[in-house]
Amino acid sequence: MSQVLIVSPVGTSVLSNFVRESRFKSVIERYSSKNVESWHRLSPSDPLNTVPGGYICGIVRGSDLYNAMLDYVRSEPARASSELNAILRLLESVDVSREVVEVFLYNTQTCNSRLCRSLLEDYLRGEGVRVQSIEIRGLGSLHEFDSGLVEVLDKVVRVVVDRKRQGTRVYVNATPGFKPESTFFVIASILAGADSIFYIHEGFRELVRLPMPPLSLRRDEVEELVRLLGTEGGAPLYAVRQELGDEGVRRLVEMGLVEKREGMLVLRRWVRKLLEVFESGTG
Repeated sequence: MSQVLIVSPVGTSVLSNFVRESRFKSVIERYSSKNVESWHRLSPSDPLNTVPGGYICGIVRGSDLYNAMLDYVRSEPARASSELNAILRLLESVDVSREVVEVFLYNTQTCNSRLCRSLLEDYLRGEGVRVQSIEIRGLGSLHEFDSGLVEVLDKVVRVVVDRKRQGTRVYVNATPGFKPESTFFVIASILAGADSIFYIHEGFRELVRLPMPPLSLRRDEVEELVRLLGTEGGAPLYAVRQELGDEGVRRLVEMGLVEKREGMLVLRRWVRKLLEVFESGTG
């Protein structure tokens, strides 16, 4: 079992940095008809980027473009990838043997994020670092938002909780972008007891450890909400107003804990999942 776990979202910095490298101009030009220069910023719904049939999902180990990207990452890892830039600086600062380090990568369910994750896996494993990876649905639409948050809790934050129970030091990489799921993950990781949240900007030469305010989950309040709103169907809005008042309902809605649906007040799915994940870590 590793003694140090580094958890990192995966962005698309490798793609954006690679297409600016003049030494790979010839291979980049071979894919210009597929707009390779814009792959790093494609939306999850772009046909090139949708899993599993998007064109970018076909750029796999062994292809000329993949091999060129991997050569780039291996030759200049900190420059090629904002994720690796931060991870490598962290490894220098904690001063531990790589035999006790494991990196847990999670990417969104898009072809460009999946490609970048694969490149980071290959680099890290080549450096003797153990790697685990998982994929979550991206928060590409309002309809998917709660499902995406539930996946972050169930597949990623649960790992933080479990490893802390086992005595592992857990470091969270906040560098890759500021996507909604990444921001949510950082906050939930603080609640879950992560040891440090670290960040590095492309222009920074030093690793920055972000402040970790003493957040705590008021489980009594959340459990009271579960009692009040019950199952998936929620409770009538008028009944909740009678118990909590208009101000109490407004506060819950603005905090993002509940939502109004056709005269009902419904607890959002991620709130139940948060309680479930944290309770699993207290046994």
